Amino acid sequence: WQSSISRYSQAQLLINEADEPERVGQIVTSMGEVFTAHGEYEKGLDHFNRALEIFRPTQDSHATWYLNLIIGDNYYRQEKYADALSHFEVSLSVNGLERIETAFSKEGIGRVHMAMGEYPAARQEFEFARDAYLRSSNWVEAARAEALLGQVLEYQGQLTGARQNYQKALKTFERLSDPIRAAAVYYALGRVELRRKDYEKAEGYLSRSLQITEGVHRVTESRDLTMAFSATVHDRYQAYIECLMGKHQTKPTLGLDVQAFETSEAARARSLSEFLRATHTNFAPGLDP
Repeated sequence: WQSSISRYSQAQLLINEADEPERVGQIVTSMGEVFTAHGEYEKGLDHFNRALEIFRPTQDSHATWYLNLIIGDNYYRQEKYADALSHFEVSLSVNGLERIETAFSKEGIGRVHMAMGEYPAARQEFEFARDAYLRSSNWVEAARAEALLGQVLEYQGQLTGARQNYQKALKTFERLSDPIRAAAVYYALGRVELRRKDYEKAEGYLSRSLQITEGVHRVTESRDLTMAFSATVHDRYQAYIECLMGKHQTKPTLGLDVQAFETSEAARARSLSEFLRATHTNFAPGLDP
């Protein structure tokens, strides 16, 4: 990501802002996205606000909508929900929005309501977003909103309804060969079955989620389902361990406690390997970290 910032900085030097403000605004916006994605929230906000100033004379309504949307997301990640809601609402008030843009803003507002425990309001926003995505044939976005609706129901204790929404979303992600989002929904389904103490089903879902997770080096955090259902990959391991230990209580002769311990060690190894990749640490030159 540091290389990304370096290249964007070089690109910015090649363009005269007075001649091409839109191009410079796009670069500054992209830099803000990189900083935000890697937890440098204040630096991200600095770039987004600068981009807003660059785009203001151009009266670019799409840029105004998008920048307020991602500023809202930045605040949402920081759990500054009042600020997040304010910017999501500003993005929604921009004139001439297309249906898909309105849906994204509504989804952002729904996320804030859900984080604040305002579930009926969240459900209303997610339903609007899902229906708008469907009318626009944006199947992945529609499935994402479907999954978020499931999460609202789960938080309200309506586990049967939550499971139905999750399964509907999962069918879309599998049909479109989207394993990352599918893994997040498998995790959510496992969590539901864990609450119902159906350890057999929970183990199946959580095991599948981990299998997919193990197949990728790093599961990124974003506005997407990874952040919504599991702040860290570690949560997926912990849920699977909890499931194995719950099942061990009912079937102590199967050695599931040993499997739970091995899963715990795998989680620790995963954390270490991600740290080594992120920091490019090489304790032994010539050896694969």
